[in-house]
Amino acid sequence: MTAPTSPGPLHRAAAFVWFAVWMGSLALPVAELEGNPPEQVWGFYVLMSGWLGPLTGQFGWFANIAFLVTIGRRFASVTGGRFDVVLALVSLACAGNALLWRAMYGDVGSTPIISFSAGFYAWQVAIVGSAVSAILSLPQATSDVLPEAG
Repeated sequence: MTAPTSPGPLHRAAAFVWFAVWMGSLALPVAELEGNPPEQVWGFYVLMSGWLGPLTGQFGWFANIAFLVTIGRRFASVTGGRFDVVLALVSLACAGNALLWRAMYGDVGSTPIISFSAGFYAWQVAIVGSAVSAILSLPQATSDVLPEAG
């Protein structure tokens, strides 16, 4: 395994952008629930209650943990090659699972989701963007262990 290296300024700037988009997604509605009138679910509420998702087969919330660890490592000027890629793959898998989210569950049972809103898409952009950034930084972080072509 390679020793952790320091990310360049471009990777830190990208981490800041992804973190800002993620924070913005918390202040936006993420879904509209069936009802008369339809009810909106806000990003902060999903962040606070999403850890219960595995009870209904939803693991998207766990992308937040991998995302925050990845972003924290960028802000702390540490990247570690394989570890960052594993975090990125976990983030992508969990974010992909969030696309299967179809209902909110509460005391009265389930309420179907009519549509996703801006906060959901902003969250997806932040999670996927940070994962792609981590994967793209892999050759830079591990170039000392990759054989040269030729």
